[in-house]
Amino acid sequence: MSTASLATVPVASGPAPARVLRHLLRSPAAILSAVWLVGLTLASITAPLWLPYPTDQQDFSQVLSLPTAEHLLGTDELGRDVLSRIVAAGGLTLGLTLETALVALGIALPLALWAATGRRVAAVADRLTEVVMAIPALVVMLAVVGAYGPDLVRIMAILGVLMAGGIYRVLSGQARALQRQPY
Repeated sequence: MSTASLATVPVASGPAPARVLRHLLRSPAAILSAVWLVGLTLASITAPLWLPYPTDQQDFSQVLSLPTAEHLLGTDELGRDVLSRIVAAGGLTLGLTLETALVALGIALPLALWAATGRRVAAVADRLTEVVMAIPALVVMLAVVGAYGPDLVRIMAILGVLMAGGIYRVLSGQARALQRQPY
């Protein structure tokens, strides 16, 4: 292959990940934001170990108090510590979000890898995911809440199943692109 033909090979556009990382590490705002997010995530995960007050403990003598050394963010209308409630709620949210992502990935990844084995298999998997993606998620969620009650774990698992179709599309496209590579 001559050097002239090498010049016509298309190069992937966009910044390289290392260049983006270097750019972000030079930005004080990016570093501060990353430290804040990591700190908030760790605080939410470890909340039961260090929270000064239980989230449901009421103190009617401290109703709607302003921030003090005792209650860093103050209290709400029932005298509950606002900091404890915010941080504890973050842990629940992170757990439910992780559950949804794991369910979606746990369905989409094996399906995409299975679809990469042949055209007929890919056609069946594509139609299956199109059917799932055509189902209105809000209607399914309301039906589940109506049938089983407001169970967050079950609702988020069903949301993961409904999201699996979109994730399958991305993973399947990547698997097909990798199959075309000259390894």
